[in-house]
Formats: sequence, structure tokens, C-alpha cells
Amino acid sequence: MGDRFDKIRRNLERAAKDLGSAEERIDTALWDLEALVKDQLVQRNKGLGTSNTARGPTPEPAELLVIELKKDGSSRVTKNGDKSLRLPPRLTQLLLFASSGAAGPDGIRQLQSLSKAAKSLGSSTNALSSMVYQMRQKLQDGGFDPRLLEVVRQRRTSWIRFRVREVVVIRAEDK
Repeated sequence: MGDRFDKIRRNLERAAKDLGSAEERIDTALWDLEALVKDQLVQRNKGLGTSNTARGPTPEPAELLVIELKKDGSSRVTKNGDKSLRLPPRLTQLLLFASSGAAGPDGIRQLQSLSKAAKSLGSSTNALSSMVYQMRQKLQDGGFDPRLLEVVRQRRTSWIRFRVREVVVIRAEDK
């Protein structure tokens, strides 16, 4: 009876873990759906930069993002010299990728493909969606606007960027 009980317990634990993962994927999908609706509204309004979504207008980009890398791979991120937060190694890698694009004509980092991000980070696109959700939670907890991490979904390709004009990376060895 003990072996059967252990087997049932393990199955229940796996099911609970799968439900938690599904909830994260649903939340990420909702964020992405809202971003898509916002983009469609902006295009319809001839790029006025505002939308009627519940989350409000597109946030102003951060002027300066300072990423202080620690030896363990984590980081301390400061936005515009005032707000800061700490990120674990995987989210630090995501932030470095999302903020590494060249500056576009509007001065904000250009969008980069999600498939390229997944390859660069050595993860699947599903795992990347979970990381985007986690990153937005960290940003919100740190007082940042979570929409600064922008994901744009189109028919065949999805894009990601961190809405920032200037990025400074300080490595632990540089200090």
C-alpha cells in the first residue's frame, strides 16, 4: 500500500506542477494578446502612440538603463538613475538580449526575433514565454512599468525588446 500511495503522491505533485506552468503560460499569452491589440489600435490610429487597452498608453521608454553584472550571473538594474531591482542570472540574460538591439530611428532599441532570443539563451520559445512573464513580474515588483519589456506578435514571427534609449553594462571585473 505504501508504494501505491507514493505513486499517487508523485502523480499529484506532477499534476500540480503542470497546472502552475499552465497558469504562467496563460498569463504570458494574455500579456501578449494585450500587446497585439494595442499594436493594432496604434496602427489604426495612425501611430499616435496611445491605445484604449486597460493597461493604458504605451509607456515612455527608459532613458538610461544601467546593468551591473555580478560574478554569479545575477545583476542589479537601475532605470534612469533612481529605481533599481535585482535579477537572477536567467532574467539577466533575457534583459541583456532584449536591450542589446541597435537604436532605431526613434532612439529606442529595435525589436529582435523571439526565436533568435531563444537560441541565444539556449531555451525553447515556451521557456522564453515563461521568462518574459517572470521578468514582467520582477519589473512590476521593482516599481518599473512591466510593459517596458515589449513583445510584439505577428503572424509568423514574434519580436522582443526592452524599451530603453541607452544601456550601460558594468561587469563585476570592471569595478
